[in-house]
Amino acid sequence: MSNYIGIDIGGTNIRVGAIDENNDLTFMYKETTLDKVNNEEDLYIKIKNLIKRVPNYESVKAIGIGFPGCINQEEIVSSNNLGILIGFPLIKRLSKDFNKNVYIDNDARVAALSEAVIGAGVGKKIVCYVTISTGLGRRSCY
Repeated sequence: MSNYIGIDIGGTNIRVGAIDENNDLTFMYKETTLDKVNNEEDLYIKIKNLIKRVPNYESVKAIGIGFPGCINQEEIVSSNNLGILIGFPLIKRLSKDFNKNVYIDNDARVAALSEAVIGAGVGKKIVCYVTISTGLGRRSCY
């Protein structure tokens, strides 16, 4: 059974995945981000439907989101790739609709944190993560 859902909202694709208590991937699916999306509500519905694809999504502990832009705790402040969601109450609505804690941060930052905590950076004093995708992100840890 999956314990957590992770969503990578990118300028090209949205990926949804789930991990179990051993941090093993139990589910993964992707769709093109802006296919059949005309406004922020369309994108929100797409994200909701992707979450519902995760087997037993109702029983997960929390949902985490990586997003390509500047995040201010619960709100998207800026994004070169997905300006459609700037100011949209994504976290508030997902939390309400799924009755779960939902967290969001910059996609490169959450990828770096993941590598540092459960990936290649475990036990290392310094972890540096660079990602090149639709946008370019960089995160350094000391």
